Amino acid sequence: MLIEDFRKTDLDAISKMKHDLEPQWGQMTLQHMIEHLTILFEAATGIRKVDVVTPADKVEKVKSLFLLSDRELQRNFKAPILPDEPLAYRFNSLPQAINNLKNEIGKFEDYYRNNPNQTENHPIFGALNYNEWVHFHNKHFTHHFKQFALIK
Repeated sequence: MLIEDFRKTDLDAISKMKHDLEPQWGQMTLQHMIEHLTILFEAATGIRKVDVVTPADKVEKVKSLFLLSDRELQRNFKAPILPDEPLAYRFNSLPQAINNLKNEIGKFEDYYRNNPNQTENHPIFGALNYNEWVHFHNKHFTHHFKQFALIK
């Protein structure tokens, strides 16, 4: 099951969950996961510039096979822009991290409403347009919400 629209996610319900909710896999806490989602919104709007690590001649194939397909993101996949250990928290609490994620989602929508032809780099899939970023975020939310058994 793929989340069809990340923008309809009840993030306030997540902010009321136990902060120490155990992941099904990986090392992230619930707050790490929320802050991790935020980083990709920052990349999607160009706030956070990222290098594409996929060789240029393979980007379209990787995008087709893994992003634009119905395939889910793999468990325990390590994003090439992340260190081995989870990053230090950027916020003092899960509710603060969720509020920041909501703000970044709003910035994402505004950015592409004002720049409909813009693309921004994803570290694996290369330059993505708005619709490709939406598809990515749906897959990314699905992946991490399954990690914490927030969805099946």
